Amino acid sequence: MKYREFEQGYLKYYVENNFQEAVVFMEKAKDVLSEDDYKDYFIHILRDKAILYFLNKDYTKVLDTLETLIDKGYSISENIFNMIQLDDDIRYLQLKKQNEALVKKAKEEATLQYQVCLPKNYNEDKNYPVFFNVHGDGMDGNIQDQMRNWPPDALLEQGYIVVYPQSSQTYCTNGHGWMKDKELARKEIKICFDEVCEKYSIDKDQVILAGFSGGADAVIDFSMQQVFPVKGFISLCPTKFIKSFTNEQMIAAKNKGMKGCILEGEKDLVVEVKELVDELNELGFKCRYIVNKNVGHWVPDDLTDKVNDIIQFFNK
Repeated sequence: MKYREFEQGYLKYYVENNFQEAVVFMEKAKDVLSEDDYKDYFIHILRDKAILYFLNKDYTKVLDTLETLIDKGYSISENIFNMIQLDDDIRYLQLKKQNEALVKKAKEEATLQYQVCLPKNYNEDKNYPVFFNVHGDGMDGNIQDQMRNWPPDALLEQGYIVVYPQSSQTYCTNGHGWMKDKELARKEIKICFDEVCEKYSIDKDQVILAGFSGGADAVIDFSMQQVFPVKGFISLCPTKFIKSFTNEQMIAAKNKGMKGCILEGEKDLVVEVKELVDELNELGFKCRYIVNKNVGHWVPDDLTDKVNDIIQFFNK
C-alpha cells in the first residue's frame, strides 16, 4: 500500500469522528507500508498517531509517541503540544521543553532549499516555461509533501520546468512556512528564481507561480509585489490573510498583463478570499474563481485538469 492510500484510509475514520478505528488503522502502518514509505513518512505517521491517541484519551500512548520522535531528534510543531495540553503531567512538560530546544536548533540550521524537475529530453538550447510550486505553512510545509500532493508529471509532459522551493522559515522538522516574515519570503523566492534562471534555460515570459494554503497566500503576494516577472498565479486554498498588497499594486500587475486563478474547497470557503477576487475583477484584473466541489481545505482530485484549463486561460 502506498502512503497516500494509507493516509486516506485513516483520515476517512477521522472525519467521521471514529477515532478508535482510525487508531486501529494507523497501528498497521509498519505492516502495510513499504519500508521506504514507512521511513519517508515516519514523522507524519507518529505525529498523527499522537493526535489520535489524544482524541481517544490514551494519554500514555500520546506521550510514548511524542517521546519516540523527540528521542530521534525530530522536533514537533508547537500546535501539537497546544492541542494536547497535558500541563499537569511532568513527563509532558519535560517533552515540551526538549521539543522547544529542538525547534530552536532547527530554526537556526534552516536554509532555503529547492528541487527542480526537468521535462523529458530537456535541451539547454531551448527556453522552457517554468512552474514554481510553493508549499503551505505549517507541519506539512516542505518539498516532499508538496510534490506528493501536487506532483509535477502532467506539467513536465507539457514541457514545463517545475520548481519546488522550500522556505527557511521553520516551525518544526519538515515543517516550514512563508508568511511569518514576508520580506524574507520575497527575498528567498527571488534567490530561487535567479538561481534557476542561471542554471537552466528559462523563458522568462512564461513563469507561473502556484501554491497551496499559506503558499497560496505567498504566490499572490510575490506576484503583486512583482518580485520577478509572472505571467499568472494559481492560488489553491488561500487563507483569510490573503491580501498583503495595495490596490495600486494590483493595478500595476494588471497593466503588466498578469492573470490569476484562485481555487477554494466548498467545505472551507473564506469570506476574505471571495472579497479579493471581486476586488481584483472590479479593477479589471483577470482573475478566475473556482469552487472545488465536495472538498475542504485540500487538493481536489481533478486538480491536474483544472490546472491545464487555467494555463490555457493564461495563454489567451
